[in-house]
Amino acid sequence: MTSRRDFLLTGALALGGMALGGSIQAREPIVRKAKSGIKVGCCSYSYRKYISGKDATMTLETFMDTAADMGCAGVEIADYYFPPDWNQDYICKLRRYALLSGLEINSFVIRCNLALPPGAQRDAELAKVKEGIEHAADVGAPSLRLLAGTSKGEPSDDILQNVADCLDECAGPASKRGIVLSVENHGNLPGTGDQAVSIMKRVKSDWVGMNLDTGNYHTEDPYADIAKTAPYATTVHYKCEVAEAGKPKHPADLKRIVGILKNAGYRGYMNLEYEAAGEPKTEIPKLIQSMKETVA
Repeated sequence: MTSRRDFLLTGALALGGMALGGSIQAREPIVRKAKSGIKVGCCSYSYRKYISGKDATMTLETFMDTAADMGCAGVEIADYYFPPDWNQDYICKLRRYALLSGLEINSFVIRCNLALPPGAQRDAELAKVKEGIEHAADVGAPSLRLLAGTSKGEPSDDILQNVADCLDECAGPASKRGIVLSVENHGNLPGTGDQAVSIMKRVKSDWVGMNLDTGNYHTEDPYADIAKTAPYATTVHYKCEVAEAGKPKHPADLKRIVGILKNAGYRGYMNLEYEAAGEPKTEIPKLIQSMKETVA
């Protein structure tokens, strides 16, 4: 016979499971409170040819100047473009520079691997993410873009669970600094919209979302995978090319992508991440203009 105490305890556990989005009830897509609103930004990675290397001709500051001149509302910056002697003072100055340039640093980027099983290597990656959370907060970015890692062949359930567990472990520190963790569909982890959604449904914290990269799905129908991921997107990378499985890259359908995002009610940044073969300084301004016209 079930006692009143056991009944109450069982009910509390069930409600807790639903609130956390655990095994009792899968985590739902992000609820948007208003109509879709998309802002156009640019990734520092788009100008990597000029920002990185010993012969670099651009800094993150001059990149922001360029983004402001193009009429971008914001930028995404990566820590691997910091100068070798960077310190806390440098990060704070970047935040001030963005403000005076009329730009939002909407996303901060680090490299990491969240696919590892428990152990020393995974602990080192988690420490890297937790440090990135602090830097994102200091530079004023509300989102930290993460990579799930790599998988040899089709990611197993264990690997997808490793990624979700790492995201949940870092979500606590992130929530205390007001930072959303945005994991990107990159390489083959996750390589499909179904895998991306699987990770999101395994995650318990609502401080985790997707950095939806529109050019990183190389499946039979990349647009279908974009549509599956869009409801979980907290940031978006727009690439001007797509490539179906086994086919060469070709121009992306920007209008279709914007339509998918609007249909999902996405509100936030679509940052251009330029990887095409053309000259960045020539092609990026034209793409930014096209993006602004399309989302308007």
